[in-house]
Amino acid sequence: MFPNPKVAPELKNCPTVIALYKSLNDNHDLKVARQALIDHIGVQDYPHGLIELHDEFVSREAHNFSFPKEFIELTKTFEIMTAREFVLMATSIGFDLFIRSTCGPLLYLLKQNFDYISKNFKEQQENHINRPYKKLFVYSGHDTTLVPLLMGLEIFQMSWPNYAAYIFIKFYASKTNPNETYVGVNYAGQPQILPNCDNYYCSYSTFLENLKSRFEKPKFLINQ
Repeated sequence: MFPNPKVAPELKNCPTVIALYKSLNDNHDLKVARQALIDHIGVQDYPHGLIELHDEFVSREAHNFSFPKEFIELTKTFEIMTAREFVLMATSIGFDLFIRSTCGPLLYLLKQNFDYISKNFKEQQENHINRPYKKLFVYSGHDTTLVPLLMGLEIFQMSWPNYAAYIFIKFYASKTNPNETYVGVNYAGQPQILPNCDNYYCSYSTFLENLKSRFEKPKFLINQ
């Protein structure tokens, strides 16, 4: 559930951190910020970007490890800068291709889950029966999984997710008309308004239309 070139070889075409920073002008703010922190740490030939540096400091804070005060000023804008770095590297192969390659299988499974819920709810309503069926699906991933999913849903605000951030996607069906279905998305506890939707309750058909070029059938389901 994260960008994996072994599963999606096209991701190998994304530039490496070193290639990205070589392509940036010396006065580019991302390059300046990364170099300032590297110089302060006192390392040479550092192969990683702002994402790894930011992850190190966030992890230290979350687990109450020591965090030198002088780094606070150097990293105060890293939530935005790490997001920009990630997007620059990721979207070089094309936005939809990147989304399909990273969270396309997850989006496909979400659709399957919602269709399963809708089918069972309709059967209950039409046949006046009440039988249990699965209504909660939980997927765990990394922040590098969360960002592509936010990008795919078009609710990414160009800020790196906070520690333990999550997305909660709800499926709604009308009790009077089971064919009237909606999706609601919460990110980090905040309701989101999806593209082409007027409010929090986005029609399921619009939700699917927004994502139609971003679904990717998981390889383990291809022969099923």
